[in-house]
Amino acid sequence: MSERFSQFSGKSVYVAPANPAGRALAQHLREDNVKVVAMVDNLKQGRDIINHAEQANGDIQVIVAEGRFQAEICRGLVKKGFRKEAILCHRANQKLTPFRQSLTDLIKDVAEQALRFSIRTLCRILPAKKAVFYAEEFVDTNLLLAWHYYAGMHPDDAELLGINLKGQDMDGDLAVRIKSGWRAYWVLLRARVIVIDHEYTSLLFSEVRLHKPVVQLWHGLPYKSLAGNAHFPNICDTAFVSSSRWFNEHRFPHIFRAEEYLDYGYPRCDALLQPKHQRNWLNSIPEEVFDSFTKNSQGIWVYMPTYRDSGDNSYLLNFDALESLCQQCDKTLIFKFHPFISRKFRDAMGLKGDADTLQAIPGYTRLFLFPSARNIYPWLADAEILITDYSSVALDFLVLDKPIVYYQYDKEAYRHVRGEPMIKDSDFIAGPLVTTESALLATLRELTEGKDAFKHERDALIEKFAIRCQPSLPDITAYIRAVA
Repeated sequence: MSERFSQFSGKSVYVAPANPAGRALAQHLREDNVKVVAMVDNLKQGRDIINHAEQANGDIQVIVAEGRFQAEICRGLVKKGFRKEAILCHRANQKLTPFRQSLTDLIKDVAEQALRFSIRTLCRILPAKKAVFYAEEFVDTNLLLAWHYYAGMHPDDAELLGINLKGQDMDGDLAVRIKSGWRAYWVLLRARVIVIDHEYTSLLFSEVRLHKPVVQLWHGLPYKSLAGNAHFPNICDTAFVSSSRWFNEHRFPHIFRAEEYLDYGYPRCDALLQPKHQRNWLNSIPEEVFDSFTKNSQGIWVYMPTYRDSGDNSYLLNFDALESLCQQCDKTLIFKFHPFISRKFRDAMGLKGDADTLQAIPGYTRLFLFPSARNIYPWLADAEILITDYSSVALDFLVLDKPIVYYQYDKEAYRHVRGEPMIKDSDFIAGPLVTTESALLATLRELTEGKDAFKHERDALIEKFAIRCQPSLPDITAYIRAVA
């Protein structure tokens, strides 16, 4: 046994938060014979996670992992009922120090309460104006498309707000139409209905959503576990929208609070159900570029992996072998990464120039990187094969009845960080499952030769989940318009 946590040997503790740093700390504690009862998290939920003091077994201490937001996490635990005296902060030198609220923290708490009171008052007295499509840090494709269609139908009843956007690349004309800063705050306070497609925890939005109708356009049918908002008992949105009646009945109500769950579908998936000339190319690489690009080969493959919360975003890909296979089969392979991973990939590949364009990977003629902030769905609609891992794009792609390859080379590591998935593998995988580079290459070759044996599995998942197979935006627009 080491001396790191010997004072807790044989005792029981909780560990916060339920992120990679917290889980690493929990593992170190277990190695020192400390019983970790559960993780504590202000935002997430899961089988081994609690969110409130009343869920704890007695008055057991909480050890908070070192990190950038350690003080904020501790203050959040106090608000959830944990005693300040029971909270210990883990430091880099392995020491544990009691949590102390500074005078600055106390002043912040008073200021927060005053701000919440002001927001509540303004929401009540200001006249409700428009349907507000709201995002923080990043405006997702579903929200953009929903706003664009709605604004086309009801131009005087639509506002697109982006708070604290972090240099997101998008069409110039689109960027200037996004209200931000104090103007956005003012519009939000006067919203008639708020449309989102992520969970946001900023103080302003957290308070405003308690006093306004909210329509949540959640952005995918998940394989991986999700935090949701059900552990915030004061939240209950007006509607939650997904593309599956089964998920709306059996999964989403357990993690998201809403008055009703609607299977209208996802705006991004409309492109998968439409001919090319009917697709909305908003914030995508334009249709004319697509036409020119696809003339250079006999088809495209798309690789879209999910984000890895562990911070280890390495990729097991043999680029030389992939280039050779694409040349032999006369195909082009497009990589579409999460923004965090895309930046690392660009640096690793030595990509220079405009990150907002489709770029060839240096040294290769058949391998291209799709800009991470752009909408790939109009392109994905014409892909012959999708390669993914644990991403919800796999369930989106089912409506095309085309091959899906599940490249899960790091499954155990991924599950260790994300926890148990929300659905069984048999309810997610409808294609070849591969774990090595060589198996990936062999599978792609077989599929190109027409050896696709998974049509029955794809059809079965569409039927089981009752996945929407028609465009979503007419119904979503009508619903938002009708919300009082």
